[in-house]
Amino acid sequence: MRTGERKRTAALIPAAGSGTRLGLGPKAFVEVRGKSLLARSVAALAPYVNEVIVALPEGLELPPGLPARAVVGGDTRQESVRRLLEATDADTVLVHDAARPFFAGTRPSGAARSCPRNRRGDGGPPGGRHPGAPERGGRLGRTDPA
Repeated sequence: MRTGERKRTAALIPAAGSGTRLGLGPKAFVEVRGKSLLARSVAALAPYVNEVIVALPEGLELPPGLPARAVVGGDTRQESVRRLLEATDADTVLVHDAARPFFAGTRPSGAARSCPRNRRGDGGPPGGRHPGAPERGGRLGRTDPA
C-alpha cells in the first residue's frame, strides 16, 4: 500500500449452504418479515465496508438490488471462505455468516478497527478463541458447534 492510500475493508458472507437441517432450502434466502437473511446481512454490513462479497450455491444469484457481488461457494464453509478471500484485494476482511444477520449496528466498524490489533475481526475480546478462528498453521477451525 502506498503512502496516503486508504485501507480497504471487505465483508465476506459465506451463504452457500444448503440449509438441510432447517429444511427450508438455503438459509440465506429464508425470509423474516419479508426480507431474506442474506439481504439483512448485506444491509447491516454494507455501510461499514468498501465492498460486500457473497458466496452462493452454484446456480443461485443475488437478489436484485443488493449492494454486493457474488462468487460461487464451495462444498464446505472453509472452501467458500477461501473463494471469498481470493475474490478480494481488501486489506481487512470481516467474515459474517448470512444466517446470523441480527447484531448491533456498530459492531462491524468496531471489529474492523480491532483487526490490526487483534488479528481478527469478530468483535470478541483480544486473544479470545471462537469457533472458526484460524488454528495453528493458518487453517480455519470449526465454524459451528459440534
